[in-house]
Amino acid sequence: MDKQKCGEYIRRKREARGLSQAELAEKLGVSTYEISAWEAGFFPEAEYLLPLSAALGVEVEELLSGEDAADGESAAKAVSVAGRSAEINREEANPEVPNPEGPKSSEEQAEEPEKPEAAANDSVSVSGRNKSEPSARPVKSVKAPAEESYYEKLHKKLGETDWEKVIEPPSGENGFSDGERRFGKILCICFIILILILQGTRLQSYLQRDRELTLENYRQYIEISVHPAGEGPVYTDLTEQVLEVTAKKEIRDFSISVKVCFSYTLSGDSENTVFREAQIREQTIDEYTFAVRTFFFDRSVWNCGVEVLSVEGKLP
Repeated sequence: MDKQKCGEYIRRKREARGLSQAELAEKLGVSTYEISAWEAGFFPEAEYLLPLSAALGVEVEELLSGEDAADGESAAKAVSVAGRSAEINREEANPEVPNPEGPKSSEEQAEEPEKPEAAANDSVSVSGRNKSEPSARPVKSVKAPAEESYYEKLHKKLGETDWEKVIEPPSGENGFSDGERRFGKILCICFIILILILQGTRLQSYLQRDRELTLENYRQYIEISVHPAGEGPVYTDLTEQVLEVTAKKEIRDFSISVKVCFSYTLSGDSENTVFREAQIREQTIDEYTFAVRTFFFDRSVWNCGVEVLSVEGKLP
C-alpha cells in the first residue's frame, strides 16, 4: 500500500466532489489538520475508513489501493449488461422466433423475468464486478491494523526486560572483578589501621602529658630573665634590676622561688657578689603574662645568673 498514492487519491476525490478540507473534516468530525495529514501521505486510522469512503463516494478497497476499480472489469461489466438488454428487446419484438438454444424448461422460464432486475442491479453496482465471479461477494469493511503507540511499545519493551537483575544484582556481580574487590578491601583496611594509629598516638600523648609544673619541666612552660630597669636596648640605670617570669601557656596556682646572683661593676672581687631571692605567687598566670619583681641596689650591678629554688603549678 502506497501511502503517498492513497493521500493523492483522497485529495482528488475530495476536489472532484467540490469539498474543501474544512467541509470534509466537518463531515467526518475531525480537524482540518488530520485531513491535510491524510492527503500528505499519513494513512487514516481504521475507524475513519468507512466514513471517509462514504463521504468521497468510493469503496474501502479503492481507498486502500489509491485508485479506482480496474478499467477492464468495468468494460466487461458494461458489455454483459448491454448483451442482456439486447436479448430482452429482441424477444419482446419477435415472440414467435424460436430460441436457438432450444425450448426452455419451466424452471428456466420462471427465472427469465429476473434477468432485467439482475441487469439493473449489475448496472448500478459501485464495485463493477460480475456477481457470478468469486470476487463479487459482499465486500466487508477492512480495518487497517492499528499501529502501536510509543507508550504501548515502551510498556511492551519494559515487560520483556528482566528488572530483577537491574534493581537487585546478585552478590558478587557489582561490576568489579575478584582481584579488584580484594585490592579495594586491603586498601580500606590499611586506611582504617592508619587512622587508628594516629588517633592512638594522640590519645597516648594526651594521657602522658605533664599535669604539674616541676623543676624538671619548668623550662618548657616558663621563661625567666633579669635585666636593668628602663627602656632597652640601652639601659642607663644599673642600680635597679627587674626579674621577669613569662608563661608559655596557662598555669594555675603558680608559685616560684628564685635566687639571683648580682655582681658589682668595676670590681673583680668575688666578695662583691650579692644574692637576692624572690618569691612569686600567682593564682593564674596566662600565656605571655609577665610576673615581675624589682631589685634595688646602691650602685650598679650586673646579673650573674638565676637559680630556681622551687616551682609549682597545675597545667591544664
